[in-house]
Amino acid sequence: MFLEDKIYTLEGSNKIIQNSEILNIENPEKIIQAHKNSIKNGVDIIKTNTFQANKLKISKTKYTVEQIIKSAIENAKKANAKHIAINIGPIEKTKESFEDFEIIYNLYKEQILYAEKYGVDMIYIEQISSLIQAKAAIIASKENSNLPILCSMQLNENLKTSKGTDIITISNVLSSLKINAIGFNYLPKSDEIIKIIKEFLKYTNTPLIINPSIENNINLNKYEEIIKKGIKFIDSTHFISKNKTKELCQYIKDKKYKPNNAEEYTATSSNSKTVFLGQGLKLIGERINPAGKNKLQNSIKNKNYDEIIKLALKQKNEGADILDINVSVKSTNEKENMVNIIKSIQSTVDIPLQIDSMNSEVIENAVRIYNGKPIINSVNGKQSSMDKIFPIAKKYGALIIALTFDDDGIPKTIQKRVDIAEKIIKEAQKYQINKKNLIFDTLALTALSHPEQTQKTLKALKIIKEKFKVCTTLGISNISFGLPYRKVINSTFLAFALTNGVDVPILNTKDEKIIETINAYKVLYNQDKNSKEFIKKYSQKNNWS
Repeated sequence: MFLEDKIYTLEGSNKIIQNSEILNIENPEKIIQAHKNSIKNGVDIIKTNTFQANKLKISKTKYTVEQIIKSAIENAKKANAKHIAINIGPIEKTKESFEDFEIIYNLYKEQILYAEKYGVDMIYIEQISSLIQAKAAIIASKENSNLPILCSMQLNENLKTSKGTDIITISNVLSSLKINAIGFNYLPKSDEIIKIIKEFLKYTNTPLIINPSIENNINLNKYEEIIKKGIKFIDSTHFISKNKTKELCQYIKDKKYKPNNAEEYTATSSNSKTVFLGQGLKLIGERINPAGKNKLQNSIKNKNYDEIIKLALKQKNEGADILDINVSVKSTNEKENMVNIIKSIQSTVDIPLQIDSMNSEVIENAVRIYNGKPIINSVNGKQSSMDKIFPIAKKYGALIIALTFDDDGIPKTIQKRVDIAEKIIKEAQKYQINKKNLIFDTLALTALSHPEQTQKTLKALKIIKEKFKVCTTLGISNISFGLPYRKVINSTFLAFALTNGVDVPILNTKDEKIIETINAYKVLYNQDKNSKEFIKKYSQKNNWS
């Protein structure tokens, strides 16, 4: 049905009956009649009366989740609904914590399995305030059914969810999960709805579902602007009157769905912050990596994550936009440590994270519970690497660092690096992974051992960026291994990398020379308008000569 170029309306029986799940069994005639009224008014899709039909809620009644869902679906069918959506709402009365991801997942999984068993046409997840709950519901839907998925988030007067997730982040995260429609639940003012829709359409080409509350005195002609493009579903459940539902259905009866054409972008998200890459210089903090750091290794071995959280906060305060997280320590449980550390950091620090591991199982466990859209570090040109990483990135909607080496090792030529980049892009396309979700690293080798490779690394980076229109990164500190006065080597190499187009270097944000180089670059490349930030930072140090 989603192939049809029309706009669909949805409506549920909770339009007139609140907290009514048990009525599916105790008074089914009332539910059936509510559905019939919606169908009579022209509604295309009937939402089952199952908004809170999860185990936590239903356990307080004498019925089971299966009994409620089965009856709700039967009632929709008895009303002769043309299309039926299982209606799934938020999980209440459980802590909002990452420890609960699998609990939340299993609560949704139960509902999905019964929906699949008793026969619906789609899954409609709505009024969700928690991004991690939305993600758990979507993953549960994908893993336990083949049904189309719609998901809408509950916005408040600040145009955010109660957990602080804004429209940009909702668009970036939900669109990356490749569901059939995304959107929002409702605000009362028509002008605000138009504003929200326009904001969504800046950042996503996924069809939109809107769930407004329309007062009787609003003229539906005002909605001509919002259905011009991008809108695929309108939920009329919260319309004030049934006459307004009928008016809406008649109004859009012959309206055609027109796909949106927003510009594609590369962006990573936490729960509350989205960082766009390729739009001004961004920094990845490198220091949460235990290699050669006894103190950090001991913190991981002893599961003392306080030091790691402090290090995460320090890097953010030093200017990091994203944090690389590597917790690989010999004789430790990397999977467990990675999950626990990500939970701990995300509960304290609001910037996105980059999951850094050579173990694909570690990566999958981490991105599964990650609240937002993470970066995976990394994939490379080996077929075995792409076979492991691309399915994970596709399923969980992650960005990926792509290293330009393959089974033959790190290339000695510029062209081979470019060829590997093209190979990775083509392989990613087989998984419907857009090249905008790839960040290419042409591999900085230590200048002491490979001095002839430095310029080749930089030239390959520039060619890949310009030829394929993708974002790029480099591990800046790699260049100086084995050399004295590493700060000078690193900052000089960074300057060359910046002029060759690196978008998001991985570096030590504590290094003053690195930061000075970045601040100077922003002045010279007009990213620091009127040198305002540079003057603010350095004018008090008497550095005017």
